[in-house]
Order: sequence, then structure tokens, then C-alpha cells
Amino acid sequence: MYLFIYFHFFKFFFNCLVKLVVFISLFIVSRLNEYSKSAVLTAHRGRRYGLFLLLTFFLLILYVFFIQNNGTTDRKIDETSSTKTEIDLGYTSTEKQLLFRIMNSANYTDNLTRSKGVMSIKYQGRLGNLMGEYATLYALAKSNKRVPFLLLEMHKLLNIYFDLSIPALDPSIGNIPWIDYVIHDWMSPEYDNILGAFVKLRGYPCSWTFYHHLRKEISREFTFKQEIITEAQNQLQQIVEERKTSNVTFVGVRIRRGDYIDVIKKYHGVLADEGYLKQAFAYYRNKYSNVVFVVCSDDLEWCKNNINNL
Repeated sequence: MYLFIYFHFFKFFFNCLVKLVVFISLFIVSRLNEYSKSAVLTAHRGRRYGLFLLLTFFLLILYVFFIQNNGTTDRKIDETSSTKTEIDLGYTSTEKQLLFRIMNSANYTDNLTRSKGVMSIKYQGRLGNLMGEYATLYALAKSNKRVPFLLLEMHKLLNIYFDLSIPALDPSIGNIPWIDYVIHDWMSPEYDNILGAFVKLRGYPCSWTFYHHLRKEISREFTFKQEIITEAQNQLQQIVEERKTSNVTFVGVRIRRGDYIDVIKKYHGVLADEGYLKQAFAYYRNKYSNVVFVVCSDDLEWCKNNINNL
């Protein structure tokens, strides 16, 4: 900002100086014309006038060069000024200092010149909900030009499985004056214009409408850690070797029961029963010649008793 002011002050001063020198030079030329007619011009005075005219010529060259480069310089200064002051959105000095501490804790200091603040989210639910909340935070922080941070516990839970790009908030930062912003379970236009230096999203935002336009980026965020991929591949390879077969098609089957049995009744839903799963298994057996179903569940005892022989 100060650079912008100094530059334009210098430009104004230089313009005035050039105009003054040109005016004096014109006056000298007129005087020289009179002296030439009266033959009164001395050698000493002639040298002084000559030097002054030479200085005028030099300043005129500088002035022309300055005019040619003025537009480019103005644009550079304007861009620098707007970049340096973009974060100045009416925040207090205390808020700015806190923003700097938060971003500095994650080596995000460069974002101070491009960001409108920080954004986090109140997490709840199990892994699937956490992933949806993470993706929502990722998308809304980007559309609102905020730097995203995860609460420490949420980061610990997700970091077990994924190498995340969003860092955890440093506990040493202390209390942050969060502005709670409640969002519902689908994207709305007003969510692209959320105000405040410290925004914490709340609600149950797990709809694809928040982040479908960032699908490739979200997929990269949720790439399993290499040790998990390696362990899974080893388990699947062991199954193939035990069956002494090849060209196996693995089909994942997720069966959630546990707390879902009571929760789904409140919403008049229906759990997948043995009949539904039998039809699903038959569909994939008809589609692929050599199928292996990999069942994941929070109630393996029920699975053994009800679908083991499907």
C-alpha cells in the first residue's frame, strides 16, 4: 500500500519538475534569440545556457521513457498493492495476529496475502461422515478463499487411513473466536459467500453437491496410505492362492447393522435382509465367471449365520 502511494507521489513530482524545466528552457531560448540580435551574449552566460538546454534535453528523454513504461509499472504496483492488502477486510489487529499464528503453525504464511481467513468444521459421526465433512470443508474453503484446518481429533481419525493435505490446528494456538456457520445437507449459493475471519462449519454436510466439481481432487485426498494398500493386496492374494485359481473378480459387500438397526427405524427405512443379499450375489455371479465376495461388517456373527451359504 505504501509503495503504491510513494510511487504515485514520485510520478506527480517528476511530471511537475519536467514541465518546470521545459518552461525555463523555452524562456532561455527566447532570451538567446534576443541576445543574438543585440550581440550582448557573453561566453560564460552562453555556456550556462547551453548546459541548461542539455539538461532539458536529457530530462525530456527520461520523461518519454517514463511515459512509455508508466502503464506497465502502474499495473505492477496496483497488483502488488491489491495482493498485499487483500486480507485487510476490516479485521482487527488482534484477528490478523491470530490469523498469522494459525497459518504460520502450518507453514501457510504465503496464504496471508491471498486468503480471507481460516475455516474448519465440527466433526461428528463415523468414518463415512468424517470423509463427507472433510470433502465439504475442502470445497467450501476453496470457494470462499479460506485456508482450511481440521480440528486435531478429526485429523487423527482420518490420518489413520489417508495422507491428507488439510493440516490439523496446532493446540498451542489456544482459544479461537470461531463463528459457527450452520449448513444443511446440500449445496446452496450463499455458501460461496461466507463471511468472517474464523469460520467453523456445523451440521451434517455429506452431500455430493458440495464437492462434485472437485471429484478428482477429493479422490486424491482419499487415497489409502501405502501400508493399507499393501496389506489389502496381500490378503487378496492369499485368497487367490488358497482357491488355486486366477482371473478372480473381487466384489466388496458392506453390511452395516449395529446401531443402524434402531436408527433406520426412525426414518422408516429398511435394512438389507437375506433375500436382498441373495439376489445381489446372484447378479454378480451371473455377470462375472469367477467371483469372490469380500464381506465387511460390524456384525460378522450375523453374516456367518445368514449369508455364509448364499
